[in-house]
Amino acid sequence: MAKNKERPFIVSASGVDVRAVGTAFNVRLGGKSVEVVVTEGRVRVDQPAAVAADGSAVVVPELGAGQRAEIPLGPATAAPLVATLDGTELQQRLAWQPRLMDFTDAPLADIVAEFNRRNPVHLVLEQPVVGELRLSAAFRSDNVEGFVRLMESDFGMRAEWRGGTEIVLRKAR
Repeated sequence: MAKNKERPFIVSASGVDVRAVGTAFNVRLGGKSVEVVVTEGRVRVDQPAAVAADGSAVVVPELGAGQRAEIPLGPATAAPLVATLDGTELQQRLAWQPRLMDFTDAPLADIVAEFNRRNPVHLVLEQPVVGELRLSAAFRSDNVEGFVRLMESDFGMRAEWRGGTEIVLRKAR
C-alpha cells in the first residue's frame, strides 16, 4: 500500500484507533484489551472514550519500533501498559504470522527447529543422521504438512503422527 498523508492507514478495534506513521505494526483484539506491537517506524494510538478515575483523558504515547501497548477495553481507569520488547519477545509476539523461510545448504535439523518455533505441530527427527541432511529451499512457515510430504516423496523419509501435535520423521527402510 502506498503512503498517502491525506489518507492515513488506521486500524480500529473496539473504539481503539491505531494510526500508521510510516510503519509496520500488528493489532490484536482480545476479549478485554487491544494489543499493539510496532515492528518498525511509529504508530499513534487513540482511545477517545477512555477516561481515568480522576476524570482526565487516558493517553497512550506514540509507540516506536520494538514497543508494545496493551489498551484495556471498556471503562478505562488506568493508563495502558506500554513495554519495550527485546528481539526474542518481538519474535514471539509475531510468530503467528506465516513467513517465507528461505534456506541455502541448511541442515534439516535447523529447518525443523525453525518450523517448531512457528507451529503448534512439532517435527521430531528420529535419527540424528537425518538432521545432517542439507537442503536449499523456501518453505511457508505454516505449511508443515506440505514440508512433510516433500520429505516423504523426495527424500525417502517416513512420517508418523504421534498424538495431534507431533510428527516423527525417519529414514524409510
